[in-house]
Amino acid sequence: MALWFGWFLVIAGWMGQPLIIGNLQTGVLFSPSAHLLRPFGLFLGIFIALCGHLGTLWCYASLGDSWRIGVNGNERTALVTGGPYRLARHPIYLFQVMILIGMLVLLPTLFSFAILLVHSICVVLKALDEERHLLAIHGHDYDDYRSRTGMLFPGWKSLLLILRMRQEPK
Repeated sequence: MALWFGWFLVIAGWMGQPLIIGNLQTGVLFSPSAHLLRPFGLFLGIFIALCGHLGTLWCYASLGDSWRIGVNGNERTALVTGGPYRLARHPIYLFQVMILIGMLVLLPTLFSFAILLVHSICVVLKALDEERHLLAIHGHDYDDYRSRTGMLFPGWKSLLLILRMRQEPK
């Protein structure tokens, strides 16, 4: 329940912050940092957010019918280890964080940073919950997958595996 409340705060804050800023004249929490509000900062923020969005779509496509919004203890889905899941077990969460980093660059306020921090904590808690479920459902297969991939970031073993696969003759 606390996790859903955290995400509610993230979404409400993300959507409401521009409205709040438009109605405030001062205040450190909602005051954009002027040095980032330049063409390069705008381009960089849009680029990072767009990459995060495209990565999220890649994750959805890779998950196919296994995509779920929550853990259902009675349901057994396929263990997806291809696409971005070849590199990390929860890349969709990493891409969501990238979107919020892009938003932080676009709207550089302490409140944007707080939203990013709350979302990052929610992501880790959600990933840990999914890890327990997937280990219970897939057992050794998931444990083996977990040993060669990182949770949110590519693990060094997954990067070595990709390098080896590229060097093998076809």
